[in-house]
Amino acid sequence: MTCPRQYNSIDCLGCRTAAGWPSRARNNHNRWLLDGHGALEEAAKVAAIAGVLAAGRDWLHDWVRD
Repeated sequence: MTCPRQYNSIDCLGCRTAAGWPSRARNNHNRWLLDGHGALEEAAKVAAIAGVLAAGRDWLHDWVRD
């Protein structure tokens, strides 16, 4: 019988112990890295939205002033 954790994304990167089972420490470390990468992606999305809103605000301000 295979471990269900055997097929997670961390194992697909080849991170296994000598026994063939996923290393809990490495799995947790890589999960932390992947979570950090997701947080950076979310921060980039928020920054992009803020940039669009700021550009719209500036355009509206110029339009009202004219």
